[in-house]
Amino acid sequence: MPKRKAGKKRARAASASSSEDEKAKSKKAKAGRSRRRVPSSSSSSSSSESSSLSDSSSSSGSVKGVKKGGEKAEEVTWTLLNDIWPLEERPQKLQDKRYVSQLSWQTLMGLQDRYEKEMEKKGVGAAIFGKDRKLSKVQFKKKADDCCEKLHPARWLRLPMTAPEKYWGKVPRAHEQRFRHLQLAHYGAESQINEKVILSLHDRQVRQIGA
Repeated sequence: MPKRKAGKKRARAASASSSEDEKAKSKKAKAGRSRRRVPSSSSSSSSSESSSLSDSSSSSGSVKGVKKGGEKAEEVTWTLLNDIWPLEERPQKLQDKRYVSQLSWQTLMGLQDRYEKEMEKKGVGAAIFGKDRKLSKVQFKKKADDCCEKLHPARWLRLPMTAPEKYWGKVPRAHEQRFRHLQLAHYGAESQINEKVILSLHDRQVRQIGA
């Protein structure tokens, strides 16, 4: 009997040790599986990060493309506007490239149409069909005039708009200071007119022989 009991105890101890070994092996297997799963999650996160980076890079590239395309569109609009509406004929604001880039093509065409109509009203059409306005008075400040370098603004007034008999008596008949070196190169008459003739032109009372 005691031998049988000792054998049973040994069998129980062996079975317990084997069950403990199996439990330890199962724990190790589970730990190995968990360790294997961890890099897979990291790889998925890295893949998601790479995809997000690629998306961001693609979006940034698309924005840059839009900017470049916008700049090209501005250049095309500017060149087309210069062909259709020359720069020197446009108002001062529409001669600024930055200001033009802020306007749409329809707005630019509308402005051109309106501007041309206004110019027609101020131009020949208004001169023919409109009434003459009363000429405004002009006042000049006292300034020196040497007839060469310093020229008074009153020199550029138009001739009187009334009949000549009303003002011709006020025109001086002669110039006291005579000047022979007239600028005749513009008319192609340099050294072609005698000095006596030039001096006689200073006085309307002097009659030329054979005149």
